[in-house]
Amino acid sequence: MKIDTILPSSLNNQDKKSIQGKEKTPATSFEQVLKKAKNSYQEGKTVSSVAEPCTVNAPLSVTPVQLTNNVSTALNMAEDALNSLEKFGELLSRPETQPNKLERVVTEMSSTARKLEEVVSSLPQESSLKTMLEQISTLAAKEVAKYERGDYSG
Repeated sequence: MKIDTILPSSLNNQDKKSIQGKEKTPATSFEQVLKKAKNSYQEGKTVSSVAEPCTVNAPLSVTPVQLTNNVSTALNMAEDALNSLEKFGELLSRPETQPNKLERVVTEMSSTARKLEEVVSSLPQESSLKTMLEQISTLAAKEVAKYERGDYSG
C-alpha cells in the first residue's frame, strides 16, 4: 500500500481538494474528556471509552506449563546458540578483535549447532518449537560455514 499523504507537499491535487472541502472541528482537550468521564462515572453511567476500574488483588489466570526434558534441553541449547551468534556479531563489529577469539566463538557455535540438531530431531514433527530451533541451528551452521570459507577475513 502506498502512503502519499504524509506531508502537505506530497499531496496530489485530488487529496488537496478533498481536504479543502472539510470543516475543521475544534479538538477536545484531555481535561474535558477526563471531566466528562468522571461525571458520567459518578452518575452511574458507563462511558464506552473509559475502562472499568479493577481491583489490585484481582487474580491472574496463569496456567502452569510443564516442559519435557527434551524441550527444556532444546530451549537451553537454542539460547546458547543465540548467545554465541550475538557474541560472534559483536566480535566481528570490532576491527581490533584477534582471530583466535573469533575461532573460539566459531568452534563453540559449531558445537552448539550440532547438538541442537540432534535434540531437534527428537521433537515431534508438528511442534512449532521444532521449526524455530531448526532455523536457529541453520543460522549458526551458516555463520560457521561463512567464517570457514573466509567471508569474514579482512
